[in-house]
Amino acid sequence: VIFGMLIALPFTLLYYILLGL
Repeated sequence: VIFGMLIALPFTLLYYILLGL
């Protein structure tokens, strides 16, 4: 579960950055 969260975290951050742009 934690491993999946570590993988999903960078993608969610990139998603919020793209939304910010």
